[in-house]
Amino acid sequence: MARSKGSTGHKMVKVDKTKFIPKISPPDNLTDEAKEIWFQLVEAVPNDNLIPSDAPVLEIYCNTLITFRRAVQHIDAEGEVIYPESGKQFKNPWVDVMNMANAKIANTASKLRLNPASRMDKTIVKGQQAESTPTTELGKLISG
Repeated sequence: MARSKGSTGHKMVKVDKTKFIPKISPPDNLTDEAKEIWFQLVEAVPNDNLIPSDAPVLEIYCNTLITFRRAVQHIDAEGEVIYPESGKQFKNPWVDVMNMANAKIANTASKLRLNPASRMDKTIVKGQQAESTPTTELGKLISG
């Protein structure tokens, strides 16, 4: 709702904060690489999909994605199987790092409603989760 012009000649506009959920800002301790992931993700999802209380989970997601990518780089360079000086064959420890990061990414992505299954199961209504009504035959079959 517009108010009268102020002394600067600009209209003062009142924002209905109940209808506007601001994009969330990254914490200061994130690396530049993690912040880049943060901003790409926040800009890619609908404005009401992420709220300020999601910041810690989003921080975990960004940092874990970096760990996953580093693990993949090591595996690509070294192989899934390594042969130390002993000549014996061992599983590259980066495979475990990659697998643990992958599991954490899947878990946090679900909490942030970033994957299709989590978006289908729940909807956010004024900051609270509510069951959604299935609209497809598959969704109706799954939900019983």
